[in-house]
Amino acid sequence: MSLYFSRIKLTNWRNFKAADLELTQRLFLVGPNATGKTNFLEVFRFLRDLVTEGGGLGAAVRTKHGIARLRSLYARSNPEIGIRVELSDVASLEPVWRYEIQFAGAGKSGLLKLARERVHRWNSGRWEIVLDRPDAADKADSPRLEQAAISQTSANVQFREVADLFRSVAYLHLVPQLVREGALAPPTGIGVDPYGRDLLERIRATSARRAPRCFASSPAAQGSFSRSTSPKTRTHFAAFLNRAAQVSALS
Repeated sequence: MSLYFSRIKLTNWRNFKAADLELTQRLFLVGPNATGKTNFLEVFRFLRDLVTEGGGLGAAVRTKHGIARLRSLYARSNPEIGIRVELSDVASLEPVWRYEIQFAGAGKSGLLKLARERVHRWNSGRWEIVLDRPDAADKADSPRLEQAAISQTSANVQFREVADLFRSVAYLHLVPQLVREGALAPPTGIGVDPYGRDLLERIRATSARRAPRCFASSPAAQGSFSRSTSPKTRTHFAAFLNRAAQVSALS
């Protein structure tokens, strides 16, 4: 089964005090600078970092320069940051999973504390709970609340599909000049090169028959290929972009 992000709800995330959006399989974000496009996309990169090997909740927050940089300046009475996503089947469009996480800094130490982590599965027209934290074990051993269950292979067995989708998220900011230079991308330690220096090799390795995924790209990036490549290569390029990311920004 192929899944896609079909809904997202944010609380106190960056410049979003509250947001609740239905998503389609192909989504374009269009708007002036400094209106929150990148902040919105960062949610999906955060979810990927949450399940990346060697990552986890603490590492995902540190990658974003700490809890203070993630929490909305509008957050006053409620300091918790919340993310809830729904995942649906690409073919049927039916909901399949719902994942929710809430966290905040705890006390003067600033240690992260998991306030809520829930996983629901859609079954016969209603959501059924699969995971609900904090649970009795968390209350008996509070350091457990510094870790998310979805980050741990021993704890996410029942909802591994969710972790796998998060892990598949790719965030690309294509720079046509770097794509065209042909030099090999230096190792980044974060997977694919985010600026596209390994893009042509990845296009050649991508089947044009792969199922479409959501994407958006800049006109400059598209133009640099459409004027100088064959129809077959452009088809592969489109297929690659279709599956490169669930959501990207058009700027």
